[in-house]
Amino acid sequence: MPGRAPSEPSVSIDDITHLLARDDLDALSAAVSGLSTRAVIDLVERLNTRQRAVVYRLLPKQQALDVFESLQPSLQGELVQGLQDGEVVALFADLDPDDRVWLLDELPATVAQRLLQGLPDDERRLTAAILGYPQESIGRRMSPEYVATHAHDSVGTTLAAVRQRVADAETVYTLPVVDEERGVIGVVSLRDLLGGADDDLVGALMVPPHTATATEDAENAARRCADLGVLALPVVDS
Repeated sequence: MPGRAPSEPSVSIDDITHLLARDDLDALSAAVSGLSTRAVIDLVERLNTRQRAVVYRLLPKQQALDVFESLQPSLQGELVQGLQDGEVVALFADLDPDDRVWLLDELPATVAQRLLQGLPDDERRLTAAILGYPQESIGRRMSPEYVATHAHDSVGTTLAAVRQRVADAETVYTLPVVDEERGVIGVVSLRDLLGGADDDLVGALMVPPHTATATEDAENAARRCADLGVLALPVVDS
């Protein structure tokens, strides 16, 4: 017989605000610990700035990051201002560069600059590169964390690179194929790579690329991506 999914604990907003008013952190932690990420997001959206920060501090690290990335940018900014400096720096460093840029747009310039300076050099360079594009452009939404390959690379070499980067790359399902000057000359799907032999060359599997220009309007680029039925578009500059 099919089983039933376990029910989520029933916690009302009144229960949470009552525990917050009493500063009963042990009971509050127990109340939110069994909630799904979606339920925590619904809860956090209904709390004030102080309450939101207190609840957020009680979440496990990965769930806290998932919740943060799902909030509207304005709420992300409010939450950051409700957290302590050390907590903000740790959260900011865990975000992907494109998510950092969204957050920076919502923060006072002095706070944004302090957070940028606190990043490791490589992460600061990735984030600063995205900040260089107009606010509504696809350049602001693109991820600089991807896996590229070359036409003369073998399938085996490319799959090894994917495995090495699978934990930090934003997507590995579509790989740009670049030349020696980093110009995009094609794309190859992970599906096609997995279906090839290790010694096949990527150039034999790649297809002509559809690309977006970094300064292009983000909504137009996203619509074209959907119309083409592709998982990702390489973003290129001039």
